Amino acid sequence: MSQNIYQKIAAVMAEDNYMKRGSAGQGTGVLYDELIVDLKPKLVKHGIVVLVDLISDNSRQNQKGNYIYEGFFAVHYVSVDDGSSHTSHVTAHSMDSGDKAPGKAITYATKISHLKVFAYETGSDEESRAEEKNTDF
Repeated sequence: MSQNIYQKIAAVMAEDNYMKRGSAGQGTGVLYDELIVDLKPKLVKHGIVVLVDLISDNSRQNQKGNYIYEGFFAVHYVSVDDGSSHTSHVTAHSMDSGDKAPGKAITYATKISHLKVFAYETGSDEESRAEEKNTDF
């Protein structure tokens, strides 16, 4: 019997989902490429495809005159077995005056969605990880 998308998401969540924060742009965070290296085999293993749609976007200048791109994205998680899906809606911003702005925003939106949907733990080092609690009742 095939699993629906929520069963598959739960299966990915049951795996060790930890990403060490490091230098990511202007601050500390998780790099998209490092997250994908960890997550992609889990998505393939559990039969989940990720699709991203742009719902709307806008651009404006802030008080300093910097160009800010804002996009509202739908990140879809689809089961390859039965077509069931879950959608995560994310707003993302990027500061870029060129054609890279939409790509930066979609990358950020996808990264944030993955971290939240699959309950990734992030920390500055292994010692900062929360201890596993026994959830057997």
